[in-house]
Amino acid sequence: MTDLIDLFYVFISAAGLLISMMGQWIVAVMPGCERWSRRFFRSYFFALMLCCISSIIEAVLYYCPVPNAAIYFVVALECLLLSLPMPMMTAYLLHCCGEDVRKNRLFRTVLCLMAVYFILVAVGPFIGWYTYITPDMQYIRKPIYPLLPVPVVTIMLLNLGGLIKRRKQLAHKVFIAFLIGMVPLAVSLIVQMFIDILPIVDISYVISALVMYSFVLSEQIEQDLRQQREISRQRASVMVLQMR
Repeated sequence: MTDLIDLFYVFISAAGLLISMMGQWIVAVMPGCERWSRRFFRSYFFALMLCCISSIIEAVLYYCPVPNAAIYFVVALECLLLSLPMPMMTAYLLHCCGEDVRKNRLFRTVLCLMAVYFILVAVGPFIGWYTYITPDMQYIRKPIYPLLPVPVVTIMLLNLGGLIKRRKQLAHKVFIAFLIGMVPLAVSLIVQMFIDILPIVDISYVISALVMYSFVLSEQIEQDLRQQREISRQRASVMVLQMR
């Protein structure tokens, strides 16, 4: 049964990797998205690719004669990579609202929580509070493990609160895009606190990011069309005035 679960997780991680690669390709070839947004989604999909790759490596290592330290390192790396898109999402939200990211209190709070999470993940294997590996290579969580993802879940909830607070500053489609990017992740991360579903969290990241990008791209294309129509209307008005 465990082998089937591991195989399923490898399949999910591989699917997430392929979808994130497809997202990179779509961002590269699709026109109509502003430069800052393109850079954000390229970085976002790249971070998700690294998350999926680390999930695949973790699943493979359980069947290889490697020391426990190697497995701890890969798991810690996977947890750290999984948290990287969250401050990126905060920065993108503030950018879309026209706020200075470096001086924003929300972003500073998120960075502080990220620092706390990095410290907890880094010292976890040494203090042995959260997890341990059995002699038959099973990764077991201790009862205190749900405290480890608390900073990450808090970041997601802060992002959701910041989004709701700034909803009037965003176009409707962009607001929906952020909801699609945040809500599934918040739910999956809360579930992850009690059940090990990291590969499923990975693919939920990827799919929500792809849908989010499609909404943002659609809104920006519509905005460009509206601007073009307005320019055409103004030109037509000028021509009429000149003829008169």
